[in-house]
Amino acid sequence: LADEPPDALYVTGIAPLASGEVWVAAEEGGLIRVGASGGCTQYTTGSGLLDPFVYSVAHDSHGMLYVGQGRHGLLRFDPAAGQGAPVGEPYVGRHVYDVEMAAGDQKWVASETGVTVLSAGDQVLAHFDDTAGLPGPVVLDVALGQDGTAWAVPRPGRLPHHTDGWGWPPGGRP
Repeated sequence: LADEPPDALYVTGIAPLASGEVWVAAEEGGLIRVGASGGCTQYTTGSGLLDPFVYSVAHDSHGMLYVGQGRHGLLRFDPAAGQGAPVGEPYVGRHVYDVEMAAGDQKWVASETGVTVLSAGDQVLAHFDDTAGLPGPVVLDVALGQDGTAWAVPRPGRLPHHTDGWGWPPGGRP
């Protein structure tokens, strides 16, 4: 762990907390905690992550971080313990590009296999891919509207698609 981040970071995501600290996702730089009063702590494969390629980070209401990794999927990371555990397998792909938190600590995950919705307890609630109306399996970004609509951005060069066209699974919206 370092007190200062590396000189050159390719920042791919950011998650500010109410406490004033900020978590930064960095490609090839892992996860960096910037303290509310300054100072940095960097987490990499030797300090709780499975992968130095981190594309996204989000936090739940209990202080757990959800880290989208470039080669090892979605990781639930406990910053107090400095430990992580994979979640969402096998639906969440190895390459996780975005994680968005919704009400009730629900997670919406964009990956190479589509969009996966996880419950507060990290159970798979729904999975959307090209068989569910998305134009392809790879989704680079997901965003949640205030009205509950989810938007997905597939591979570059494609327009966003929203949940009205995805064909929700039996039982309706999670």
